[in-house]
Amino acid sequence: MSKCDEILSISQASKRYKVSRQAIFLCIQKGRLKASVIDKKWRFTVNAWNEYIDSKYHRRFSVRDGKKMYDIDEGILSPSMISERFGIHKQKVYYLVRKGIIPSERIGSAYIIQEQNFLKYMSTAKKKLRK
Repeated sequence: MSKCDEILSISQASKRYKVSRQAIFLCIQKGRLKASVIDKKWRFTVNAWNEYIDSKYHRRFSVRDGKKMYDIDEGILSPSMISERFGIHKQKVYYLVRKGIIPSERIGSAYIIQEQNFLKYMSTAKKKLRK
């Protein structure tokens, strides 16, 4: 049996993937995770879990008018992408955006930040700290 064919229970998956048992059960209940009842317990394969994870929505892949909303290569980032990339807490980035300290564009509920605007903020923030 290969690693992808390994069969897991909800408890085993919860420990392995550090996800609550309730969250896994809800995924099964909503039909997002392919599972079967075996010996009175829900079970699924590692492959089914991987398919579920790959199908999850992530804002990073959002598209608007046929064009990606965020593009790392072009320097168009979300607050969470800035947070990951520069090691700054995500709430700090949101605070700076909401206060208008970092210029951004808002489309629906999504903030779009030009990387150059963030780098400009970082250079001025460092200068203020040196004084």
